[in-house]
Amino acid sequence: MQSIIKLVSSDFKTDAGTKGPILTTSIKGMALIMFWSPKCETCKKLIMEFQNLPKVISGVSFCVLNVNENQSVFTNVKPNNSSN
Repeated sequence: MQSIIKLVSSDFKTDAGTKGPILTTSIKGMALIMFWSPKCETCKKLIMEFQNLPKVISGVSFCVLNVNENQSVFTNVKPNNSSN
């Protein structure tokens, strides 16, 4: 059984996308990343469900990133405000 992968800021890099910067990782294949905060009550409820996903869905890497501990991930990535 696959376990949840805990990511940190150094697991990410910013690449140039066609409409601006995009956040990427070196994870091979399909990955679902839950950006969460232990201060978020909804996140606390969802993380329990998220941890069960590897038991029922195969072929996907399930990852979590604590945004409170890894705020530098978002330093260079800004939302695209274009209307495209």
